Amino acid sequence: MSRLSRNSIDASRHKALIIDILGISDPSPKNIFILLCFFVFLGWFGDTCLMLLQAWDENIALPGWKVILIGVIPFLSLLFWNVYRWQQAEGKVMDFRAKVENVQPHKAVILFLSGISDENFKLASAGDMEVFNKQHFQWSQCKRGLEVHSDTLERVWVVCSKESAAQFDAFKSLFTMIHPDVEFEKLADDGVDFSDVKTMVERIEALFHRLPKGISETDTIIDITGGTKTASIAGMLVTLVSKKRDIQYVLVKDDQSYEVKTYGYDIKGFVTSLEANK
Repeated sequence: MSRLSRNSIDASRHKALIIDILGISDPSPKNIFILLCFFVFLGWFGDTCLMLLQAWDENIALPGWKVILIGVIPFLSLLFWNVYRWQQAEGKVMDFRAKVENVQPHKAVILFLSGISDENFKLASAGDMEVFNKQHFQWSQCKRGLEVHSDTLERVWVVCSKESAAQFDAFKSLFTMIHPDVEFEKLADDGVDFSDVKTMVERIEALFHRLPKGISETDTIIDITGGTKTASIAGMLVTLVSKKRDIQYVLVKDDQSYEVKTYGYDIKGFVTSLEANK
């Protein structure tokens, strides 16, 4: 059973801490100069420690105080300065910017499939395309989410609920009529409990570790339009593991037009709480 390889939020925070400590978030001449000095004196510190060990081992006179002064004190001073910057950064909050963009075509889509009524199921099983014109037909959102990828789409992995698992064959037959060259695959034969976020995350994460040849993480996007709110949470958690993974959502407007958007974030560094509220 595959698990998330790391706690991505902690990893993002540590990355932002390092950015702040090294001065990358504020690349002023002072920060760059101090950073260069730190690494220069790091080399001298190592040489000085080696000289001291050799002098102690061979029972000879210790190097002059000037050597120790040059090799040790500047390094320790800069080390304490970095520790101080770390403590200062710990008191800050992570500064990031949300990104909302139009979805670019992908080769593969992972989507959540909700169950439909018996009436609509009969129409879908018969291949009646008029079912997409019915109001509140849940699979219409799946159709919209796949249309944007129609020129490049090769694979669709469907995460079925316990209710929709028995309806997958009808879904596959109906959508194969729209995308005849696309392979549709059910991720779990008996469906997944959409309230069980842990299991959904494990199933989707396992899928990312066995992607077929020719399809990479960047070629695959998770559609969180269908399913439940907990299913959307599972999809979001899986994308936090790697910046190469994306999610999409079909946004329907009041005039019934729609846009397919992808969401992400960029880490900027660390700022104080007051700066974050501006």
